Amino acid sequence: MLKNKFKISFITFAILGLSITANAQITGADQASFDFENGSPEHWTQMKGFESSTEQVASGEKSMKVAFDDYSNVGKGPKLQSFRGKAAAPGFFDLKAGTYEMSVKVYTEGEVPRFLQISLSGPAKVNSKFDDLDKQAKNSWQTLTSTFTIDKDAKKNWLSVSFFVFPKSGSGTVYIDDFKITQK
Repeated sequence: MLKNKFKISFITFAILGLSITANAQITGADQASFDFENGSPEHWTQMKGFESSTEQVASGEKSMKVAFDDYSNVGKGPKLQSFRGKAAAPGFFDLKAGTYEMSVKVYTEGEVPRFLQISLSGPAKVNSKFDDLDKQAKNSWQTLTSTFTIDKDAKKNWLSVSFFVFPKSGSGTVYIDDFKITQK
């Protein structure tokens, strides 16, 4: 039996392309609010460290670049999260109960943090922690995946991207592109 499928491309700051594909399991997402190919980060909040880049891209024309050149206070590293606190809330989306796969493409150069964490915040509260980011092949795109299950429908979810265990040298760069959540 064929079901209607839809694909909504979200792209975090400078193309953390969040693509959500589902059988009507993910709703409320506003594609235009997450389309950062045009370089407009107005619906995202971010700390120091994130920028739009055309240097390395997995698809499209831009990716999100995070340079780790001066993080003397390890606890204050870069964090990016979808917009959810202004008059409108295009960063929110709803998920039906079920199992999902989260994937992201990363390109690393130099010394990078040990962990990349993509958090689904809101009622679902899921942390997909990608260990060994620092052990991924350098100077090429790698795909990281994680599976999660939510037991009940969750409304008004949002995303955040964080890094942990920072490099001592402060010399690395991470590019992120083609982030997806797919209902399994």
